[in-house]
Amino acid sequence: MDSIRYFRKFMPVVLLFLVHFIVLGQKRIQQPVMQAFVDMLCFESDSAGTTATNIYIQIPYSEVTFMKSGDTYKATVDIAVALKDSQKLQWSKTRRMILETADFSSTVSTRRAAIQQLFTNVKAGNYTLELSLTDIESGKTAKLERQVIIPDFETAPISISNIMLVSRATKENGRINIVPNFSGKFLQDDEAVIVFFEIYSKHLLDSVLLRATFLNEKEDIVDQVFRTQTLDGRRTQVVWSINASKLNVNKVRMRIELFPLPCDSLSKPLASSSRTIDIQLRGLPSTINDINKAIEQLRYVARPSEIDEMRNAPTEEEKRRLFLEFWKRRDPDTTTPRNELMEEYYDRVAYANQNFTRFVEGWMSDMGMIYIQFGPPDNIERRPFDANTKPYEIWYYYKLNREFVFVDDSGFGDYRLVYPLRDIWGRIR
Repeated sequence: MDSIRYFRKFMPVVLLFLVHFIVLGQKRIQQPVMQAFVDMLCFESDSAGTTATNIYIQIPYSEVTFMKSGDTYKATVDIAVALKDSQKLQWSKTRRMILETADFSSTVSTRRAAIQQLFTNVKAGNYTLELSLTDIESGKTAKLERQVIIPDFETAPISISNIMLVSRATKENGRINIVPNFSGKFLQDDEAVIVFFEIYSKHLLDSVLLRATFLNEKEDIVDQVFRTQTLDGRRTQVVWSINASKLNVNKVRMRIELFPLPCDSLSKPLASSSRTIDIQLRGLPSTINDINKAIEQLRYVARPSEIDEMRNAPTEEEKRRLFLEFWKRRDPDTTTPRNELMEEYYDRVAYANQNFTRFVEGWMSDMGMIYIQFGPPDNIERRPFDANTKPYEIWYYYKLNREFVFVDDSGFGDYRLVYPLRDIWGRIR
């Protein structure tokens, strides 16, 4: 079980940093954004009066800039993290992270990532978690500020730690080895969702009943699974492989509750813990979490009749079948399991949402429309406020011999396409 105690320091992926546009005086600054994933998990501490708090950060290689250094490529990211309560700073840490690879293709890979873990013991309570990342070479940044609750496991009669998602669990020589699920996602057709957590009990209980409840975004119950768990004294470590065959939604909240034995339908839980899980649709890019929205986002490449057929399909399974057939007809390389064109399209949708969201989602904005159809421009000419003109941007696509002009009439960063004319949507599809 020593390996479990080590790996419980790892945390699954749940948060995605978003870009912000900053208006400073009369100048509009577009801040380069870094996509990164962060989570915080808490367990009982070996230090009296505190809770073990573990912060996990994952940075895809594609999000940082690598430079040639001898026979390898290196990138540097500065990390700063702090925990503050209502009165003062309680803990902070800075760390310089060096990413290194000998393979150039890895430097732009979205599937390779660097992992950083930071640990501390702090008193239970309400905190503000602040975290910033800076790619030294490109100047890309990511910032996070969120309210977090650090639970008290020491004084509670019985409690459950935070829940960690697990990719794989094996047993060897009486020891359980686990590989954390860094993505935080499970495929829709996977046989099981594997989780790890700890139970802390001061009661003389031999065993308890565990109930795992899965709820959709409307808090409707999707599924419930039960398990009788033998307790190993004060601390019990649990690896639970839960049948996931009924999880046919995109996002669920898993709530694990602990009941005394014997119990009945009126029994109240002695303790509980919960976390959100993303259910990724098989065969679709990880950027797609909602098949209905993904269908609407086809508006720039699909005919209205094709979208209507998918939209009006009688079941979710039929929607997904029609959606995949649409992209299969456009797969640039049918010899590979991936559909690179579909992945590229929805990567652009995700980028548009991160960078161009104002009064509507970024993919529906004029800038989003152009970016999704043509990709990143070869050059951008930006003109902020001045005495004679409104803020505007010109996007140049030299290879396509095209340029697009966007003007911010409102002064609030809502850039609208003015050249070519607004009917470009219909003419360039």
